[in-house]
Amino acid sequence: MTAPFFSKIVIFGVGLIGGSFALALRRANVVGEVVGFGRSQT
Repeated sequence: MTAPFFSKIVIFGVGLIGGSFALALRRANVVGEVVGFGRSQT
């Protein structure tokens, strides 16, 4: 198994598109850790 290209990324906006993008990056082993940032407190 190869090491991920990026060790960590931050996604601003973790709705449907942001969450899908993060999941695709993880499944493709492009990134090791994904941090999500959302505007809403709920």
